[in-house]
Amino acid sequence: MPLHVDPAELDRFVNGHVFFNHFIPFERRLSIPLLACAWNRGAAVFCQGMCPNFDLVIPVLLADTPNSDVFGPMVGKWDDHHQTEALRHMSFILINAKK
Repeated sequence: MPLHVDPAELDRFVNGHVFFNHFIPFERRLSIPLLACAWNRGAAVFCQGMCPNFDLVIPVLLADTPNSDVFGPMVGKWDDHHQTEALRHMSFILINAKK
């Protein structure tokens, strides 16, 4: 079954930015706001057995993201606008490191 991908969105992902220098353990449900906060910290995520199909999550900031303050605070609650903006500009790479 062929995978249908929007070429413009694929280009945003392929030309996106990966930035991390350490992994942090997460023992709670992953979300785009949490991945955006990890990106801001320069971190990728180790899921510690919480996710049966993958172990590592690397945040990706999609290309052509505006330089304005589109993401919510690193600490504290995000409102609906912050959540929507993060969903528009973040993606991730999932890695299964298990045998």
